[in-house]
Amino acid sequence: MSLRSDIEQWDKKAVQPIAKAYNAHASSPSFIEDLLDMLTEPTLEVGVSWMLKHAIEADDLVGESLAPEQLTALYRDATKLTHWESKLHLLQIMEFLPIPSRAKSNAERFVRDGLDSEHKFVRAWAFSGMHALATNHPAYQAEAETLFEQAVSGENEPPSVKARVRKLIKRGFPDSN
Repeated sequence: MSLRSDIEQWDKKAVQPIAKAYNAHASSPSFIEDLLDMLTEPTLEVGVSWMLKHAIEADDLVGESLAPEQLTALYRDATKLTHWESKLHLLQIMEFLPIPSRAKSNAERFVRDGLDSEHKFVRAWAFSGMHALATNHPAYQAEAETLFEQAVSGENEPPSVKARVRKLIKRGFPDSN
């Protein structure tokens, strides 16, 4: 079966079938490019984003192995995602991916959208996305620090979001500690 067919047939719940599909296709030289090409298709975005995240977690893909054009396309396409799970997957891998200058505005838009999400896990990981943005582009550090402090000191965020933000505060930024 094709990568597209395998993703289309996934029920978006059981991990074993999507992991099996990943294993069947990951060695293809065009695998990552194929995933990036399919990312914004609403019926595929959750499976595609799961595979991108899995590639990072399995060390099959490191951010530096993506060309700047691919990263720019990834962040552009991230702003077009419609499903909260696909947004979550990409927010969870932002810390491992460089954010080229050309992608900065789309990465920022993607992160800010996540910060406004009704899904607490998306919000929690959007703070991680803000950390990645500020790490890659230090002009965002002061704003990120302010957002982090507001999140942990306010009453609007659930404990899971506050816990994630506390970890980011502890991590700090390069040259800030």
